[in-house]
Amino acid sequence: MASLYRNGIYWYLASGGTACSTGMRTSDYSKRDAQRKIGMMPDGHRLKSMLFDKPLAKKYCRIRVSAAFQEYEATVNGLGPDGLVVDARQRANWTCSIASQIKHVKAQFGDRYLDQITDTDVLRWIQQLRGQSLKPETVKKYVYRLSSLFKFGRSKYRGWVQSNPVTDQDGAVQAEFKRNRDVWTYQGREVGVMADQVQRLREASAGISRAWDFFMTLELVVGGRRRELLTLQKKHVDFEARHVTIEGRNAKTRSSRRVHFGWSEPLVAFFSEFCFGKQADDYIFSQDGKAPYTGTWATKNFAKAASAAHLPGHLTLRDFRHVSAQEMEAKGVSVTTIARQLGTSVRLLQHTYLKQPETAIEAELRAKLG
Repeated sequence: MASLYRNGIYWYLASGGTACSTGMRTSDYSKRDAQRKIGMMPDGHRLKSMLFDKPLAKKYCRIRVSAAFQEYEATVNGLGPDGLVVDARQRANWTCSIASQIKHVKAQFGDRYLDQITDTDVLRWIQQLRGQSLKPETVKKYVYRLSSLFKFGRSKYRGWVQSNPVTDQDGAVQAEFKRNRDVWTYQGREVGVMADQVQRLREASAGISRAWDFFMTLELVVGGRRRELLTLQKKHVDFEARHVTIEGRNAKTRSSRRVHFGWSEPLVAFFSEFCFGKQADDYIFSQDGKAPYTGTWATKNFAKAASAAHLPGHLTLRDFRHVSAQEMEAKGVSVTTIARQLGTSVRLLQHTYLKQPETAIEAELRAKLG
């Protein structure tokens, strides 16, 4: 729809041909004229399809959950109403990240017709999942993956269902979430990383490779996500202001933020070393500058460093993103600044990154209350 707004011709056909963004009556033009004008715009064939093609509701009377998921995955989480894949690699990453959720939904409802699933069925499934000792936040992930399928199916291009039993405000599922709000509200993950463990990881990383030592130092100081750090290019580094521009990307949005590293002299030295002799578009974490290291490279090197540092098995690379936030808070940095540095919300920051583990709470109470 962006192309329509850019060109100033948004045919608001839902109004019966009485309004458009230009203030002109669409009834002054024939449907053929509108199709011709829109077809001449960028992405015009897709826009014309969105406005004029008949909804697929007449084609699909009923559909099973397993078949609905096939089309859901093929359109990159609902992006591209005509079913075109926006980015093959992006689609593969997204599908991989929710594979477990889709597997659980299919196991329960795969052979059921989408329009036959009621809020009672979903509530019974919730109780069944909770009986398997799954965490509440894990159960909600599975349930809302089913919800996203209903939302996808309600679009005019499919018309598979008319309601969503998960999100309907008068349904049994929302009643359960509201009645037991304390249970279903995400409490955040406890990350209890000690200072000596961080130091051991630094020393172990230095013994693996120069590139991995740089990566872990960058992770511990600025708290970037793995993919964000691996795709850094020389053009993203401003040596005068001593900050990097980090591009955050997911299946739906693309954003960028400035992350300052000027207070860390080791990082200044690393950036100078790894950017020397490279072109603006060359990747920093790369052997040849043209192709970045993969996530597998980061995973394997972290496993080596964690093993050498004798870290507990439950700690992951992402946990040390939390460590960077906790260190900034300990030094008096405001919560809003930390959230901007890490590229997250203040609410999520307080519920996850800065959440005190139970062991720390107990230790503080013992020390101060005796």
